[in-house]
Amino acid sequence: MLRKTIQTRMNLEIVVTEEMLDFACQLQPNSCCIVPERRKEITTEYGLDVNTYKKSKLSKFLIQLNQFDIKSSLFVNADENQISAEIDIGASCIKIHTGIFALCIDNNQRGLEFERIKYGIHYCALQHGLEVHAGYGLDYDRVISIASLPLIKELNIGHVIISRAIFL
Repeated sequence: MLRKTIQTRMNLEIVVTEEMLDFACQLQPNSCCIVPERRKEITTEYGLDVNTYKKSKLSKFLIQLNQFDIKSSLFVNADENQISAEIDIGASCIKIHTGIFALCIDNNQRGLEFERIKYGIHYCALQHGLEVHAGYGLDYDRVISIASLPLIKELNIGHVIISRAIFL
């Protein structure tokens, strides 16, 4: 029913399982973001480690989504090795995990993480032509820095901002 009534794009965050692939292909959202998942976690807490997955399995997963015209991305940390692995399996879109930046208390550490995100975005978009999305854990203050980065096509602001908006 949601698919029939939604008035915007539908994006699913999914894990690499046959059940999720079947569900996505049946529902046909506009896009799917492949995320890691640990048992009992409430939300995705870190980027997918593309190098530990069987790359051929991820590649086949992306191909199947593409056959249904579902744009796919992988949710990874802004790490050149992870981004390169994603490129190797044929991804055309990436979602940069901003959680480390969002949760940093130390200003110096947050600045270093912001620079790492900026580099990752440039590496994806300018050097390899990937569409770049970003998000995770951003609040009203920290979203401003990430939103200011010009190569991000889509920003997923997440639960904190939406939940707070209910009360404001």
